[in-house]
Amino acid sequence: MERSIALRPVPGAVLQHTNVADHSILQLQRWLECRGLKKSGNKLELLERVQNCINAGRENDIFLGIDGGKWT
Repeated sequence: MERSIALRPVPGAVLQHTNVADHSILQLQRWLECRGLKKSGNKLELLERVQNCINAGRENDIFLGIDGGKWT
């Protein structure tokens, strides 16, 4: 999966709070969607998925097809 576009222009691609748990389910789902990751599940599952992505150093990997590719 190709990933590489700037974070700022993609709405929801940047976490707004330092603490990941402070984000709403919708914010977490959008963040995951921006990375081409599964966005279903309860808040604990979403938090775990986001944290795993961050821990893997992939927080800046944005899916090029997000929103139909309009950000590329």
